[in-house]
Amino acid sequence: NCTTVCAGSAHVYKSSATQDPANTYTWTLSNNTSGASFGSATNAPTVTVNAGASGGGYTLNLTVLSAGGTTMCSQAVVVQPPTAIGNGPSVGTACEGSAGPVNFSVTAAGSNLHYVWKVNGVTTGTDSANLAFNPSALAPGSYPVTVDVTGDCGSASANTTLTINDATEISDPPDNAEACDDSHGPVNFSVPATGTGTLHYAWTVNNVAAGTDSANLSY
Repeated sequence: NCTTVCAGSAHVYKSSATQDPANTYTWTLSNNTSGASFGSATNAPTVTVNAGASGGGYTLNLTVLSAGGTTMCSQAVVVQPPTAIGNGPSVGTACEGSAGPVNFSVTAAGSNLHYVWKVNGVTTGTDSANLAFNPSALAPGSYPVTVDVTGDCGSASANTTLTINDATEISDPPDNAEACDDSHGPVNFSVPATGTGTLHYAWTVNNVAAGTDSANLSY
């Protein structure tokens, strides 16, 4: 007999009484918190019970009326909930070359849970609901992140993405410039830069802030 079953499963129970065609069998359910139901006739030596879709439990009762009298017995059954993911991991971002870590987490329900994380199809991390990932080996781009959760009552998966942004870089520093001591200028400087998002610039001349938030400085 099964005393612990998974939600959504069906199980067959058999009377231990001496089998006699003259016996009368009556199966019933009580304390039913999992939505269990019978999947077969309840007046036979065996009966099928559908555990129900959620966790909880039920008590299976049997009454056997035979020539020797009436025998009653009961079996309490625990119904474990299916393995399920409540909250999947959020998207992650990092800059090119960064060692991170980029943190991902998943909230799951079920019994005896185990976790397998993959980034771009490669298994990483530990058997944990949390992943701290070092993205330093990844080039700029978007990468899939998946987590597979397995338990006593099935499995579930969730996915998200990790985006590696281009690092901010100056491709060519500004050229040196000269001006006469009585010149009113301006002396022009410019800098080509690449990166992700809106770039911002802060110029200084002799350690004093000058100009505006621009790739060009007229000083």
